Amino acid sequence: MNSRQEQKNYRLLVSQAEDAFLENKYLEAFLIQSCVFEGVVKNYALSMLRSAFLTNADLNRKSKNFEMARLTDELFIAGKIGKELYENLNEYRKRRNEVIHKILKYKNRRQFEKELKEAYKLGMKMKVFIVEEMIK
Repeated sequence: MNSRQEQKNYRLLVSQAEDAFLENKYLEAFLIQSCVFEGVVKNYALSMLRSAFLTNADLNRKSKNFEMARLTDELFIAGKIGKELYENLNEYRKRRNEVIHKILKYKNRRQFEKELKEAYKLGMKMKVFIVEEMIK
């Protein structure tokens, strides 16, 4: 993370997600966590791949709109993240998309909350690994 403000915001948002989870507000916890992960990955990718993006004005402009899947692919291809983190980020992204895309189709609230809880826990297992890997 580049600035003190970003670090402060990161800690605040992680704390809010953890508090929401402890209060059984699984949707809120999961959404905050998803946004934080995406923000961390995007910031990291833009800083690590900056030199490549700056070689072409069009690519540089487009890079600001790259989705998480593309950014993780680019980071892995460039050797900026390891295979395990790459696979974990893809697994989390797939789980996130699955939950979000089915949000209006759930017939059972308990099942929906169970899936949110599982997705959040998957993210919790990755949280330290993601930040540590990206700080290296």
